[in-house]
Amino acid sequence: MNPMGEGISAGMESGYRAASAVMEHLDNPETVREVYRQSTENLKSYMQRQWSLVGGMAGTFREME
Repeated sequence: MNPMGEGISAGMESGYRAASAVMEHLDNPETVREVYRQSTENLKSYMQRQWSLVGGMAGTFREME
């Protein structure tokens, strides 16, 4: 979920990346996990930057960083 309370887009992107990893590497679960992790790295980083910004503006949200 992003700081504005919207989490649908992140959930859809994450689900799409998971399905893509499974389709590409169905025969190797360990590869699926790693491909998924790598493909969501930018999304995770983006969300962490957003929460860090909001946490810096309002101490209430620091725990979300």
